[in-house]
Amino acid sequence: MYQLVKLYFRLSISCYFQKIKIEGASNIPLEGAVMFISNHPNGLLDPLLIGLTNQRSSNFLARAGVFKNKYVIRFFTMMKMLPIYRIRDGWSNLCKNEAIFETCYDLLYKEEAIVIFAEGSHNIKKRIRPLSKGFTRILFGALDKYPTLPITIIPVGINYTSSLNFPSRVAIHYGAPINVADFYIKTKQKKSVDSIKKEVSNSLKELTVHIDDFEKYSIIKNNLDHLQVDYLKPTKTNETLKNLTLSSLNKKTVKKQINWATPLYFVILLNSLIPSFFWKKASKKIDEIEFLSTFRFAFCITLFPLFYIFQSLTIFLVFGGLWHLYYLVFCFLSGLFYIKTAPAHL
Repeated sequence: MYQLVKLYFRLSISCYFQKIKIEGASNIPLEGAVMFISNHPNGLLDPLLIGLTNQRSSNFLARAGVFKNKYVIRFFTMMKMLPIYRIRDGWSNLCKNEAIFETCYDLLYKEEAIVIFAEGSHNIKKRIRPLSKGFTRILFGALDKYPTLPITIIPVGINYTSSLNFPSRVAIHYGAPINVADFYIKTKQKKSVDSIKKEVSNSLKELTVHIDDFEKYSIIKNNLDHLQVDYLKPTKTNETLKNLTLSSLNKKTVKKQINWATPLYFVILLNSLIPSFFWKKASKKIDEIEFLSTFRFAFCITLFPLFYIFQSLTIFLVFGGLWHLYYLVFCFLSGLFYIKTAPAHL
């Protein structure tokens, strides 16, 4: 079941994004204990992209809040996801993390891979936020339990042209390996934690577009949009950021790209009125904008295909012949053509 779901997700994610660019895949060790540490701008799409763009079968640490009912828990467990409890989940739940940490120690000892989002939460802004020390507790705890265990960190930078809009493009940059043992001194815990956090943070800032000035974030982002930078190329975009002076920043108007595929969009919309209606209603109830794309993706790979199949069966019952197959092929090919050719939003 896990392999079937993973195969369906791999096919779906390749159709959902206009482009998926993978850089630095050769940095990933094919065996041995690995912890992928990534930025977190886009809800559950971030772990999905990491899990589907490298050869390691990974275990994912996710905030406990998404494990809401028994069916979700079963599905997430099947997908190798583990809950991490935070203070906002209640002080009484924090003690549950000890069992999760022990599980992580053993996973690393078995030379498996773990994915963690060390910023502690998601945020749509193009910047690396301060890292929490939770990942260091897992890494150093594993070394305390298994002193000779070699563990490698692979920093991961996920860059979207837009985390909100659709269609969008994304680049996953796998950084240079970091040997955990080089940063761990058992008698100097604080120094070890600070040094490895700094190393990982600096790596993530190189692998992602990092707008450091929080107060002027909006106007800087607007200027980058005006310059039509390629957000999938963080090194080049960060160089552009260094050349932006305070005097050069202003409220520039970003030219909207002409969407020549608009007629096709309206054809698709007319053909999808019912699932589109349900999506519009559901999208208004999403409290955290970082989950907007996650729920859109979920609708795209479930409700929309089921609706097209239902309409196809209806056509078969009314007209017979092969018209239902022609219609079904049109539904999927027209949607795919629109996604792959329409201007990607910023």
